[in-house]
Amino acid sequence: MDGASIKIPFVFYYSVLKDVLYGYQNLGLPEPVKDICRGFDSNGYYYYCSDLVDVFDPKWQTGNNAELVLQEKGYTGGFNTDPWITSISLGDSDFVFALKGNGANPYGVGSYPHAGMMVATVNFQYSGYLDNTLYSKYAWASYLQNKYGNITALNAAWNTGGFYTTFGDAGGFGSGTGVLDEDGRHTAWFGSDLANRYFTLVGVNPNLVADMDAFLYQFTYQVYGVQANTIKTYDQNHLLECGNFGGIGEGGMRPQVMQALKDAGCNIVVGNWNSTYPAVALSGNQAEYDAVGLPVVLWYGISSQEDSDESQYPDRGASFADYPSQFARGQQYSNDQQTIFSAQGTNGDYYIMGTAFWGLTDNSSEGTNWGLITLMDNAYDGKCAVIGQGTDQYGIACGGEAANYGDFTDSVTQSNSSIQQRLIQWFLQ
Repeated sequence: MDGASIKIPFVFYYSVLKDVLYGYQNLGLPEPVKDICRGFDSNGYYYYCSDLVDVFDPKWQTGNNAELVLQEKGYTGGFNTDPWITSISLGDSDFVFALKGNGANPYGVGSYPHAGMMVATVNFQYSGYLDNTLYSKYAWASYLQNKYGNITALNAAWNTGGFYTTFGDAGGFGSGTGVLDEDGRHTAWFGSDLANRYFTLVGVNPNLVADMDAFLYQFTYQVYGVQANTIKTYDQNHLLECGNFGGIGEGGMRPQVMQALKDAGCNIVVGNWNSTYPAVALSGNQAEYDAVGLPVVLWYGISSQEDSDESQYPDRGASFADYPSQFARGQQYSNDQQTIFSAQGTNGDYYIMGTAFWGLTDNSSEGTNWGLITLMDNAYDGKCAVIGQGTDQYGIACGGEAANYGDFTDSVTQSNSSIQQRLIQWFLQ
């Protein structure tokens, strides 16, 4: 891609997590990699499920190889030595959504199921594909066989009363007696609290929990290790950024996911923030840093739904960060940034590298006031995002909105400038 004449640092987006599902033709794949979210029967997971890539599919590695070629060719002169790239983002974690949070559901909002529990109860075959194998389910069975050696030992550990007859298939998904056939109906060891077992593993046999935790590590490592190793065959100069994690409102991460991110080669973890309960966010992010020592960039989203061009959707504001006016939004932004800037790990490290603000514009598909500017490209500065027609300070036409919206960007500018000055002072000390 040809760069702009005025260069600024940026994060390079490596989009293979999305592309193996929705852009597989561009990667030369005959069909998409399967989505684990689509393979449950009535006994399995039935809550919100965006995407969970079957990363044990050989097409996952093939897709990564092709993605690297596409990215290299599409970037003028290659990207491995570009000094303007601050880091390489290993995709949007929404495509492996179950890894994002710990499932504790502390705020009464949508939480995140345990990926090991999902794999253990999903169908091992998908109809309508050239290759109908769900490879993650087979990887789960293989892990168990390598650990226990024989099915009798697994039955004893999980206290199944001798139910399973093989690690493979023995009668079909949901009706057979093989580990591959399991769909979650056996509540004696998979837990009878159907509303919570996928999130907190409540009531699940403790040895089964330990196995699912161990497989969760393997699954996460497979997600990010394949990406990291593929990129490093070409580019060993840039940091690798993985995320975002912590769940909605910084709801915490599972320790197996955190450790796998570090071991897989992630250099930076993208966390979350909570403007309503900043102490919760500070505690959660600090715990994650203390556990693995990886520096953090925080995904940061904040809105004023009722004072924006998305006001017709009053219930779609940012979770834990929706304010009654653009001015109040700006005040909260300033407070948050100062708190984030001062955050430290237990060892005294200032571990937060900065925030990733979402986003440049409001989002029409979500109907959310995420932006610094409206969908008409007017800045939320109290001057351009207004009804009347006019020009901005550079003589560019602006205005024409349905209402007069308040000033957010001045607070952003002042807050960012203040933090920049503090950083300069630190470096000069």
